[in-house]
Amino acid sequence: MSTFLEPVYLNETMMLNCAAYLFRGITTSIEVSSETSSAKKGELSLGMKFLTELLNISGGLEATSQSLQQEKLAKSYTTGGLHMSVIDELRSKNELVPFESMDKMTTSKNYIEIEAILKPLDFYSIIETLKTSTPLIVKVLHDFGYKLKPDFFNKQIKSELVQYDNLISKILDSVEKDYLKSSLLEMIMVDPNTNAQLGVVDIDVKGKDPLEVKAKLTDGKFYVIGKITRTINQGENIELLRRSFISTVIRMLSKLLSSNNNALLQFHTMIEIAKPYIEKICQLSIPGPAVRIMAMSVCI
Repeated sequence: MSTFLEPVYLNETMMLNCAAYLFRGITTSIEVSSETSSAKKGELSLGMKFLTELLNISGGLEATSQSLQQEKLAKSYTTGGLHMSVIDELRSKNELVPFESMDKMTTSKNYIEIEAILKPLDFYSIIETLKTSTPLIVKVLHDFGYKLKPDFFNKQIKSELVQYDNLISKILDSVEKDYLKSSLLEMIMVDPNTNAQLGVVDIDVKGKDPLEVKAKLTDGKFYVIGKITRTINQGENIELLRRSFISTVIRMLSKLLSSNNNALLQFHTMIEIAKPYIEKICQLSIPGPAVRIMAMSVCI
């Protein structure tokens, strides 16, 4: 692939680390004009020293009250151009491997690029939907619940609905924060030709709005560039909720019941019975062969 790739998402730390290695580890050199309410002259030098030769972006700018916006715009051009320089360099060194088939995928030190359709985890989408719809549901029940079940939606229940709304909102906020405690947003990679699930891409959302990142990347065909962190063979699964509190609770209960083999067996049997019903609403795992990737960039 020789076309220019426009990064929709960019892990700047990962990309800059790679650039520093590829271009002989030249140190960062940034001088930024401070924001001011009065116009004055100032010099603006953005990026790294080697960017001057790579991208030819260095020069004077007029420092005004809008200098921060100018800085952000210049930074966007800088990182976008540097990203493509990194990609070209990786390709020239044969260190960027294109995806061919799952049978040939192995954990390697090379970067990999996969063309895939991205979809968010059902678990995170359900949390987002519930957070958005809970106030509306409570409002409908408060105003029209007595028409659905008059003997239940009495004055006391109606007065307590607001408290339930606050409680549910706090629980959903806690669940969302727990899921994002690692600052990683997980998305499922789907083969655009066969619709087969290829695996999971981890997207670092530290310092970013996870909902904004998810909205940009959902249900589009992208080029994912990153490193494989795990390979799953046939007969194995990638557990999608391993970082959430649900997985922690199950492990904790398993340890508590470990002293009683019969109780532990019943507990695991119950989970296996419940899984097919839960997965009708929320996918819990991806069957192998599949891969987990840490994304450096997601491009169009």
